[in-house]
Amino acid sequence: MVNEPATFTRLLICWTAYFALCLLAVLGLSRITFNDGIAKSFQSDTPQYHQYEQFLARFDTGENEIFVLFEGNDFANPADLAMVADFLVEVQFEDGTGAVVSPFSLSDPNGDGGRVIPAQLPTQPVMAARFDAAQKRIPGLGRMMSPDRKTLLVALIPSDDTSTPQERRALYQEIEALAAKSVQGTQIAVTLTGYGVLLDSVAKKLTDDFLLLNIFGIAAGTLISVLALRSVTLALIVAASSITSLLWVLGAMGFAGIEINVVTVTMPALVLVLSYANALHLGFELRHQRQTGAPTYLRTAIRRMGPASFLSALTTAIAFASLMFSSSSLVRQLGLAGSFSTILLTAGIYTVLPLFMATAERMSNNRTASAFGKHSFPNWLTLGPVIAFSVRNHRAVTTLTILGLIAGLGIYTTAQPRFTLFENSAPDDPSRMALQRIERDLVPVGAVAFTHPTLPADSLQAAQAALARLVGERNLLSGKTFQAVPDTAQGVQTNGNRANFFASESGDLALLLISHAYVGALETREFLDDLHTRITDEPLLSNLSPPTGMLAVSSLISRDMLNDFSFCFIIAVLCSSIVIALWLKSPVLAMLAMVPNVLPIAIVGAWLALSGNGLQFTSGVAMTIAFGLAIDDTVHVLNRMRLNGARGMRYTRQQIVDSVQQVAPALVISTLVLAVGISGTLSAALPSIVYFGQLSIAVYVLALIADIVVFPACLMSLSTLVGRSPESETP
Repeated sequence: MVNEPATFTRLLICWTAYFALCLLAVLGLSRITFNDGIAKSFQSDTPQYHQYEQFLARFDTGENEIFVLFEGNDFANPADLAMVADFLVEVQFEDGTGAVVSPFSLSDPNGDGGRVIPAQLPTQPVMAARFDAAQKRIPGLGRMMSPDRKTLLVALIPSDDTSTPQERRALYQEIEALAAKSVQGTQIAVTLTGYGVLLDSVAKKLTDDFLLLNIFGIAAGTLISVLALRSVTLALIVAASSITSLLWVLGAMGFAGIEINVVTVTMPALVLVLSYANALHLGFELRHQRQTGAPTYLRTAIRRMGPASFLSALTTAIAFASLMFSSSSLVRQLGLAGSFSTILLTAGIYTVLPLFMATAERMSNNRTASAFGKHSFPNWLTLGPVIAFSVRNHRAVTTLTILGLIAGLGIYTTAQPRFTLFENSAPDDPSRMALQRIERDLVPVGAVAFTHPTLPADSLQAAQAALARLVGERNLLSGKTFQAVPDTAQGVQTNGNRANFFASESGDLALLLISHAYVGALETREFLDDLHTRITDEPLLSNLSPPTGMLAVSSLISRDMLNDFSFCFIIAVLCSSIVIALWLKSPVLAMLAMVPNVLPIAIVGAWLALSGNGLQFTSGVAMTIAFGLAIDDTVHVLNRMRLNGARGMRYTRQQIVDSVQQVAPALVISTLVLAVGISGTLSAALPSIVYFGQLSIAVYVLALIADIVVFPACLMSLSTLVGRSPESETP
């Protein structure tokens, strides 16, 4: 018997609705924006962040400074200095350039009373001697020129009208082109760098990685579908359904204003591979129903697989939604986007795939449907011997699982929160390498910010002197670092190139920056703790504000945000257990279903702790989401047992083995889709995406092993524990 062919009118209505939804999704897709999003990672309702917001409102922080690094043989050479001077003249007239700071900005009142670099450039020996003398008197020169005069640094402060990422990128490109033009025909190398430049580099790579992940996912999913279904036509139907779901999800993200950033960039690819996995589960059931000669097999397959698929979608959505408990607004945005996307993609598969199938049947006089009955899985893919071994040795397997789970979770809890602003930047990135050379040859680029009242003036002078004694004059930046003026409240603001930089707009606060060689959040917290102890012991610094600035705030807040992931994971486990318990009407069985899904997290988490990688934003997100995706396989095992008549918590050995064997091919292939589909991350330009892929693939593979080996043993042990002994028959 076959499905009753869909009527032309019904198909026409469905296709009209389909194209209307796709058109709407395309409009939403056009609204999607790309942004690194790193700065938003720390937006939170915390005292540190609120203080940082006030700081940003009152000061031009310089955290978006653009550094132009010139590297040559000797910048005492008049020709090289003239080249830099010409560059400075041109760059200050570029739209978006607010201020320029360079060795040309420095005064030398203790020398001849003029500038360090005079308007009329002297010979190279004279200029070299002038630089050497000024290095000893003027701390600011050491920040912009190395003692051997082979490195010269120019700092550009963007103006207020370059507030958007697009405007900043345009400015970076203009400055880079101008700098390259300036050194053309010389032996001087020039590199554009700075935290803003690094973040822009991340944003540019996001677009490339986004396209890579989704194109690779489509290719991998389609190829695996062809191999699994052994039908190009049916594989294309699966692919078209999955791509449609992806389009709808991206359209919804566009309308919701959810941008693609370093946290959300992998989500569309996850949606895509999950769509393929769901479509294949439905396809396998369609083929099974066709082989058994079920009437209206399409509807029958949907009724049998629909509950499990939507339950799987719900548990995955719960894993995403648990991220909404994070204190990071960026992570909460991912949680929101992932939760509604998971439900939307499942609804898309269960509406679009039947539409494509019904249309294909009508166009081919049912030949497309008949193709389901021509092929079946090879016997080895049922993994019978492995499942039989697990059930036969269920006590040993269950005991080892419990011990491994306890040990893994115990070790995982020792993983230290680790964060660095460089985790999205490759070690060989030119801008990052330039920053490292600046810190090696000049001074640390990073800084921790403090503020101090400008009045009374003697109090500010005393505080500056005390702070200079604590950290070293070379490591303290204040209003006098770049100018030779008295340390008065008025003097703080006299540098025209840095107007409103070392003083608040109202003039009531002075900005004091302490240089810090940034490595990561952990090292910065240790630096801040030591600094806090020394500042507390100095009475002259009693009016100094708490530390702020991007480095300080990201280091302090990231620790709590990373610890939030543990709470998010616990929420995901508990809520998923509740949902499964309601479905199976068995809390005990629901908790047992968590074992094969928590075990991979415990193993990978223990590796994070033992390897010293610790808990990062990437690993926290990857582990939580991977748990939600991995639990889908367990749900399909339980659904197959339900369809095979298993009830309660007492199962025969044969029921367990038959059910797991029947679903094993689909589990293997869906895991293959997830792992291979997301393996495009391994070729991504951003290291954080590569790391996300590595962790996710590890969890998927371990979850499959757990569902095939661990879960049957746990089910058998539970059945024995509640009173029914295993049946005498052996598989």
